[in-house]
Amino acid sequence: MSLIVSVVLDTETACVTRSDGDRTGVVVRWSPDAPDALAEAIRPLVGAPSAMVLVIGMGLLEIAQPDLPPLSFAARRALLLRDADRYFPVAEPVAVAWSHGFALAMPARTLAAVVRALSSVGPVRAVLTAPEIAMPLVVTGRLELPAGAGERGLLDVLAGTPRAMRRVLTAHTGLAGSAGAGSAGAGSAGAGSAGAGSAGAGSAGAGSALLGASHTERPVDRHTDGRRDQVVAPVRVVTSAELGRDALHRVDAPLDAQLLDAALRQSMSRSRQRRWVWSGVFAAAALAALVWSAGHWRDRSLAALQSEIVQLERRAEPALGALARAERAQAEQAVLRDAAARERSPDAPLTVLAQLTRVLPRDAFVQRLEWDGAQWRVEGTADHAPALVPMLDGDAHFASVRIVAPSQRFLDMGRQRETFAMSFRMRAPSDRDGGAHGTR
Repeated sequence: MSLIVSVVLDTETACVTRSDGDRTGVVVRWSPDAPDALAEAIRPLVGAPSAMVLVIGMGLLEIAQPDLPPLSFAARRALLLRDADRYFPVAEPVAVAWSHGFALAMPARTLAAVVRALSSVGPVRAVLTAPEIAMPLVVTGRLELPAGAGERGLLDVLAGTPRAMRRVLTAHTGLAGSAGAGSAGAGSAGAGSAGAGSAGAGSAGAGSALLGASHTERPVDRHTDGRRDQVVAPVRVVTSAELGRDALHRVDAPLDAQLLDAALRQSMSRSRQRRWVWSGVFAAAALAALVWSAGHWRDRSLAALQSEIVQLERRAEPALGALARAERAQAEQAVLRDAAARERSPDAPLTVLAQLTRVLPRDAFVQRLEWDGAQWRVEGTADHAPALVPMLDGDAHFASVRIVAPSQRFLDMGRQRETFAMSFRMRAPSDRDGGAHGTR
């Protein structure tokens, strides 16, 4: 039976859990400045595991809730890695993860050193965050997670959707009056965004209170149309040992759900590909043995090998899915590279999107942008849709602006909104000299 080990890291401690139930939740001291010492400390506890899952606690994470356009996992990760200093209070490259609308990060150099040290004990197959592991534990309520000495992590969930994620100071009495650094919570929606609001990187609402585990109910904030409602919901205290037990089942978690930088993601992708190859070789060898075997011994061997092939196929399913996602990500990157090569063209997608962002008001949200080879079509919602046509028509970059579908009104969180669908052409730079009202 293969041994899987999880290691839950916080600022000063590491909680080690084995899949065989031996020495579950053993806590050892560690320092981010000495990852090799951590590896030497846990080596006697785990021996030579076949796989390891690393869980990064909230005490080591920077948390933000940025307003991002609808993007693929690969494009979102690339954006967060590129503009890390915009979303997180860091001055060095980071590893990032995206979890239910929240961006999580830690210094890439620190994470790489930890992974390299633990790899001397056993192969690190997944790097996950504590909020990602804890999220399924409650439908509506507050989760209290370990966050290092003097702090606790808070995760507010409403109807299965996280509404706030932050760290708070823990006083000796069990109360904290303000949120610590590296937190994000629900706020007001920014320009071109939809949903339940967002907060800037590294910000948190003051006055958050963290009580001891003996209290069973706390209010969870819910924002609707500028008002704040409170839903009384249970508080669940989640320990590092519980996170470690749940992490044992996430050893084959998708790379999109993991805390990685570009280099670590590439390394783990190659490692998974090698495992797929060896699984295929082993399956081929098993099939060859089936053909060669004969008689009663062959029948018994056939039954055993068939059972093993089924297990290998089940183990390969997540890997094959990850390979398909990687291929889709490469295709999306090729599209982005092609768009960047044509960025000087007036009909380059990034150029068109940039001009729309410049002209449209902050309440407008673009949901679809299409190009048929001759003209563009944009669809979305806004507070006052009829006013958008004059805005685009009066700008020198747009021509032949027309409404292509009737506007419909609807309520969004108690706020009246309207749909819009317009077509237009982009003017070439040489055609803009005549002004916004030249020949169209």
